[in-house]
Amino acid sequence: MRGVIAQITPDMSIPNENHFHGGIAFLDRDGVLNVGYSTYVNSPEEVKMLPGAGKSIATLRRKGWKICIVTNQSPIMRGLWNEQTLHEINDELRRQLLEEDEKAHIDVILACPHRSRDRCACRKPYPGMLFLGC
Repeated sequence: MRGVIAQITPDMSIPNENHFHGGIAFLDRDGVLNVGYSTYVNSPEEVKMLPGAGKSIATLRRKGWKICIVTNQSPIMRGLWNEQTLHEINDELRRQLLEEDEKAHIDVILACPHRSRDRCACRKPYPGMLFLGC
């Protein structure tokens, strides 16, 4: 069975890196940062940011937090789309966040590709992705 898919931002620096206090904010993606759909976010064109999401991420960053997105993405195991599509969706998410606020950097995105019936340890609400994010 495939494991967690991780996307790490190449430039993880923030202007005031010495203010990192060791805290990591774990946030969901769909329905928290962007609009979630019952039929999933299936392409970059479907990514619609929720108002204030970028500013909220930037506020956390300025206060010394790292940002880790944890998201269940079962369409991969369902065969609806592949890892490349996931990366394209996440890249669009990053672009829109930075468009709202240039300090809205995401450090890591962790995605569980499994279905509920796969009973993996990484699918939320299980803590597997949280452990990996630390």
